[in-house]
Amino acid sequence: APAHAQSQGLAAADTIASVTVIGNKTVDAELIRRGFGLPVGSRYSTDGVRQGIRRLYDLGFFNDISVEGNPTETPGGVAITLRVFENPRVGAVEFGGIDHFNRKKLLGFTGPIVGRMADDRLLAETERHIRRAYAKDGYTRAVIAPRYLPGDSEFRRILYVDVQEGPKMRVEKIEFVGARQINTSKLQGAMEQGTTGFLRKGIYKPELATEDEKLITAEMAKQGFRDGKVLSREVVEGSSHDRLVLKIEIDEGPRYYVGSVKWEGNEIIPAPLLYSLTQTESGAVFNQEKIDETRQKAYEVYAERGHIYLNIRPDFAAQDSTVDITFRVIEGEPSRIHDIIIAGNTRTKERVIRRQLAIRPGDLFRQSALVRSNRELQQLGFFADLGLDTRPVPNSNDIDLVFNVKERQVGTASAGAGLSSSAGLTGFMELGHNNLFGNGQSLQLRMERGGRRNNAEVSFTEPWFMGTPTTVGVDLFSTNRIFRSSTLDLEIKRAGGAIRVGRPLPLAYTRLFASYRLESQSIVDESLDIESSDRAFVTGFRLNREDALTSSFALRLSRNSSDHALYPTAGSVTSLRGEITGGPLGGDQVLQKYEFDHKHYFKTIDLQGWKPVLMFRPRVGAIGGAFRDKGFFPDSFVIDEDVAKLYETGSGVVDSLEIFGSKIPIELPVVPSHYLEYVPETNELFRLGGINFDPLRGYDDFEIIPPSNRNVRFDLFETVNVTTDSTGAVTDSSSTFNSVQQNVYFPGGRYMLAFSTEWQFPIADPLHALLFMDVGGTWNEVKDFRWSDLRRSAGMGFRMEVPLIGLLGLDFGYGFDRLNETTGRYDGEGWQTHFQFGRIF
Repeated sequence: APAHAQSQGLAAADTIASVTVIGNKTVDAELIRRGFGLPVGSRYSTDGVRQGIRRLYDLGFFNDISVEGNPTETPGGVAITLRVFENPRVGAVEFGGIDHFNRKKLLGFTGPIVGRMADDRLLAETERHIRRAYAKDGYTRAVIAPRYLPGDSEFRRILYVDVQEGPKMRVEKIEFVGARQINTSKLQGAMEQGTTGFLRKGIYKPELATEDEKLITAEMAKQGFRDGKVLSREVVEGSSHDRLVLKIEIDEGPRYYVGSVKWEGNEIIPAPLLYSLTQTESGAVFNQEKIDETRQKAYEVYAERGHIYLNIRPDFAAQDSTVDITFRVIEGEPSRIHDIIIAGNTRTKERVIRRQLAIRPGDLFRQSALVRSNRELQQLGFFADLGLDTRPVPNSNDIDLVFNVKERQVGTASAGAGLSSSAGLTGFMELGHNNLFGNGQSLQLRMERGGRRNNAEVSFTEPWFMGTPTTVGVDLFSTNRIFRSSTLDLEIKRAGGAIRVGRPLPLAYTRLFASYRLESQSIVDESLDIESSDRAFVTGFRLNREDALTSSFALRLSRNSSDHALYPTAGSVTSLRGEITGGPLGGDQVLQKYEFDHKHYFKTIDLQGWKPVLMFRPRVGAIGGAFRDKGFFPDSFVIDEDVAKLYETGSGVVDSLEIFGSKIPIELPVVPSHYLEYVPETNELFRLGGINFDPLRGYDDFEIIPPSNRNVRFDLFETVNVTTDSTGAVTDSSSTFNSVQQNVYFPGGRYMLAFSTEWQFPIADPLHALLFMDVGGTWNEVKDFRWSDLRRSAGMGFRMEVPLIGLLGLDFGYGFDRLNETTGRYDGEGWQTHFQFGRIF
């Protein structure tokens, strides 16, 4: 750009008396003066003026600058005039030829443009940003041509970006030139750059070249070629215009084998332990990754004893194709925890966080204690994110620990509606908090009313009673719930309360809980309520309607080492529970219930950014009958006297009934006047299906019971036929009886076994998806167990946490052994949808 500096009769000793700016339209005059750098009162010099002009050009605002210096009337003074010609500014941005990206996306890559100076620097910057964005998505041949067009005024320009996207380039093959002994499949597998194939896009990403060179070199060292290196990289045309072949030239060098392996300098850790951690041995192919793993394991062992500033250096002595390895250890002094700092907590009190930590100031540093502390904090469910930093203490081996927490919303104050596959539509009001007043206490108040529910529940939990790690909780409840299946409608009414106490055990992550529950329970079979103007008799199957007092005591052993409250990626959750009801505790119901539930989480492969987690879950249940004076199942029939009289008179007798598709004569146990009456305890037996109580997806609620537990119910309707004369007087009457048969799949079994496998992965926070497989069955006796009785299902689902609402779940399950109500056998199949919306308890 041109620049002009004019002066007449000026000397170096002259002083600048004034600096005047003319020609500026949008740039502030004071900014121009400061950029020029020769303020009023400074000495005038030609070199200073030249440097000032360069500084103004560097601002990027001007395409022409001229400077005039004239003597003032006062001797020795200089009046400087800065005449500037501004670059025009960008008033609008337009794109042409775009398809892969929209305008909003492209402006996101470039950053703000409107209002900036329309100069060559902006053109180059825009081209660079957009070209990189296209290359990252595989459009490496995209041509980006930005240019300026006239705007709506002399000082406005339109930045027009012409794009020729070209094809999305994919790598169809990777060739390793110079490979002789090395396994090239493993070399390719180590690379970030992939090829086209099944579930592989193979998009060409040139920015991965540097990282891939390091990965290839590391993989060569894993295979024994410790001198291997990448010589060159070439991209050539593939089989079509949008396909490429990547040719990588390598130099393998010789393959090395391990000679001797030694440890030196260790004093704290005995040599046998270090040798047991060594991942390589004499005679094996040299593998750099095994060397690194050995060092890492040794660091972990030393870290458990407080040595975090040690140095483990492997020395290599190569002779021909053999490498002797010596691990040299400089142990140093152990480190202790100087201080623990809690940061980021605004609601949770610091003592609530500190009491979860497995390490204290003054303790010897232990890596396992940090891992446990992190998991204990995660399991509180109070924090969306946890971070841990370490700070060295000056002039000491000790360190400070800094726990950075990011709190999440855990309180609820809501009213609304919920929907689930078992409870239907319900309205609810709820007040709840899992971190009451920042003390870690939990309080839940809930009232719910709907077509199948009428509930009131209050629950309070103090996790640290009297300043000790003792959990104490109180529950009060009055519930009325209706559970409907295709064969049975049960209304279960409960009112009572429970007390809970828990203590940690010396085993990590393990607690023991004890609880006592006292409630009044009533179970009503709504199917017995036949709406008919005719006289009705229901026989064959009945469930006792009487109220029962339940007094129970339970012990539960719980271990939770999972690393997240909602979406674990590692660890396990185990529960072993035993409950005794009645007997020495009194009450009307008598049984013992034992349940084992274990969930184990495993990290799996990384699928292009998705990191699925595999969960395996076995469940076992058994119900005992100690202290009972009779079994769970009735051993004799009750006779409905009213129905029996019908047979005595011979009126309305049916010679045969159709049971499970076959005509059979009336005989025990299906004589309509005889029925089996079940006690309320039978509702506690295991019936699998649905997502409530004893879940098994792909099946309706309570669908799976022992095959031999099918019952038959008869609905007998008496219709009285009356004949009258012309005066209305009854001259004759007779009765006819109609029988309606219903199959009832009740009760459940005393023993239960189920397995579930889930493959869960995040889609976009907070949405998660999962694939699952479930199998399970129930039996009356252990000897009845058959593998063929396990009912199978598979499907997919979604999970999402929504503040103030909770966890939303939707599962689509396909049952392979569905109940066929026509045949009474589990030989059907079909889909079952399970969903819940709202905080369904």
